Amino acid sequence: ELIVAAYYPQIFPKTLLEIPRLGAINAHPGDLPNYRGTFAIPWSILNGEKNITSTLHYIDAGVDSGDVIAKKSFAIQPDETGFELYQRAMHFSAQLVMDSFPDFVAGKLGRQPQVGHGSYFNQLPKRYHIDWHQKCELLQRQVRVHAKPYLPTYCFLINHCIYINRISILTNSESSAHGSGVITKVYPDKRFAVACADGWVVVEDYEMAPGFDNSLFPLYFTVGARLD
Repeated sequence: ELIVAAYYPQIFPKTLLEIPRLGAINAHPGDLPNYRGTFAIPWSILNGEKNITSTLHYIDAGVDSGDVIAKKSFAIQPDETGFELYQRAMHFSAQLVMDSFPDFVAGKLGRQPQVGHGSYFNQLPKRYHIDWHQKCELLQRQVRVHAKPYLPTYCFLINHCIYINRISILTNSESSAHGSGVITKVYPDKRFAVACADGWVVVEDYEMAPGFDNSLFPLYFTVGARLD
């Protein structure tokens, strides 16, 4: 009678779509026709969106191009990681399907063709080597998208790799006094600040590889040390 899909990365063949009497519908985490494709969630963060929209739409031969049935938006939290938003969007999209289902089956919901070319966002690189010459906000978005359980963003300090899971932006920084990628402050709890293109960020959560004894920390993390 009906096919319901969500977060399925393959295109259904026409022969399958012709079977169900009520058609095939999909819950997509993007404001169609914008944010088509399987990577709408991380690109929403990278593009600085404040909200994300779940769209319930008919499945056709294209990629997220079928007629729209219903939409609902919710806010993206300022520090939300890509994985956290993915989980929340899955639940939100499932709720949209459940809320719309009775009226859909009863034939009370119309269908609105998608207008315009829209946008399609392809896969991101699985790993991201930090470019400290970026602006603080853009760098923070990259860290959020790649944070655990994905492969965190990374950089190098001497002969060690630093995997970074969370950073914050230091609003009262003195960006003109330091070059990008230079450690500008080291805190007692082992957090540290780094200069970027337009200010400083504080590295809040990170891991070293290979690890080292705590007694070596002051030798590596010093003001003026440069991250590559």
